[in-house]
Amino acid sequence: MLAALLQRWQRALPRVDQLLPASEALPARLDRPGVTAAELASAERRIGRELPPSYRELLQLTNGWACCGPWATSGGPLLPIERVRPFRDGHAAWIDAYREDDAQPVSLDEHRRYGREQTSARFRAALLDSTLQISDRGAGGVYLLCWDVCDDDGEWEAWHFANGRPGARRLRALRALAEMRGAAAAALAGPPADALTVLVDAGDGSFVELACRRSTPVRDAIAELAMTDVITLRRGPDKLDPDRTFEEQGVADGDTLGLVR
Repeated sequence: MLAALLQRWQRALPRVDQLLPASEALPARLDRPGVTAAELASAERRIGRELPPSYRELLQLTNGWACCGPWATSGGPLLPIERVRPFRDGHAAWIDAYREDDAQPVSLDEHRRYGREQTSARFRAALLDSTLQISDRGAGGVYLLCWDVCDDDGEWEAWHFANGRPGARRLRALRALAEMRGAAAAALAGPPADALTVLVDAGDGSFVELACRRSTPVRDAIAELAMTDVITLRRGPDKLDPDRTFEEQGVADGDTLGLVR
């Protein structure tokens, strides 16, 4: 599933070579060899813990990826595993600045709010000491994985950490981060006048940002979600006709839609 998400993300960037510096144009394509099992095991010994499943899957697909970093709103390119380190190793002063400002620590329950209930500035700053840096620092921040917040599947919480926001946009796992950034890439691929971005309620307390064109049939947008059991989308109690476009059905930018399975 993650491979399909990355390939969709890649296809949504027809101008990627123009968006990236010339030195990064070739690595931007999804053609870096993935890590071997031995390389992955060696990295986990160095880091001191087993990596989460979706990150292991990503590394086996491609060992680093520049494609996620051409925008001012994104973290930098994903690092090859040999450069991945705990965030504190290179950014102690950055962490300490947030911890010093953390006069009223956020509870873990509040920290683990996802979707529209989340406020990026309200996060548990002490957890910065439990994060792994998986990207370079870009103009829009850095991508982190937090090993102290994980689910029953062993997935670590994924962060887009940035001063400009400020704070940490948290998602349940790296897969959700890939979905979010893929939607942003898809928005770049279409003319601004035809761009449409909606929030899709996943039904588990999380939201997926879906970016497409107003002239896109709902069925095609559903395919981009990579959720095979979804029949159509709904706005409030009303189901959308999957064969008609969003524009034909009056869906507006910023609308929140639900899933119909």
